[in-house]
Amino acid sequence: MEDRKRIRARPKVDVHTHYGEMPCVGARNSLAEFRAMLREWNIKACLCSSARAVFHDMEAGNRELAEMMPDAPEVFGYVYFDPRMPAAAIREIERYAANPRFVGVKSRPDYHGQLLNSRACREILQCAKGHGFGLLLHTWGAAMAHAVAEVADEFGLPIILGHMGGGNWREVVDAALPHRNVVVEPCCTIKEPGKVDYALSRLGRERVLFGSDLTLIHPGWTIGQIESSRADEETKEFIYWRNAARLFPKVAPLLQQ
Repeated sequence: MEDRKRIRARPKVDVHTHYGEMPCVGARNSLAEFRAMLREWNIKACLCSSARAVFHDMEAGNRELAEMMPDAPEVFGYVYFDPRMPAAAIREIERYAANPRFVGVKSRPDYHGQLLNSRACREILQCAKGHGFGLLLHTWGAAMAHAVAEVADEFGLPIILGHMGGGNWREVVDAALPHRNVVVEPCCTIKEPGKVDYALSRLGRERVLFGSDLTLIHPGWTIGQIESSRADEETKEFIYWRNAARLFPKVAPLLQQ
């Protein structure tokens, strides 16, 4: 019981969350339940994309997220982009770039039939870089990570490899290794031991972040991966919040609350 209280009490910044209706998660669709989950696990700030934008409506979803954030000061936004519509995606980034609560962009290019090194993605990344945005990238499988390796140095913006490749986590971590602006977070339904330890051994403690995939996945799932690793207490601080606060300085003041 004491260990559970200590784990919950650790301050955290969650770099991979979603807001909006996901039929498979029931009550946690509501803003009240979403914020209650953040409080329960002492997630001081989270970086969030719209579920509606991710699944079927980029513009309506981004707008829904923007309208929600004034009621949730711990939530910061990713502008979701669909690379099949590069002109519209760039307009979306331009629309929210002046909003201080948006700190990055998010995409699942493989769901849209592309990798990050496509012509459309490159155009969109150039716009994101111009606004100082980072990227949370759905990364499932090694092909996307190798595409990231091709463009990482070209654009230089922070790139978070969400899900750390799924079942291909070793190859994905190795592909990220030469590129200092590429970091990983391990939220994933694949429950294999050693994932966090491998990432730490290859990338170091400054390139592994905490992401939960909330509300799709309960945050305790990824927290369990971190707590069961061989990471010492200081390394866990880097994973849970220090690295996110360095990459996204706007979240830092919430860690003092």
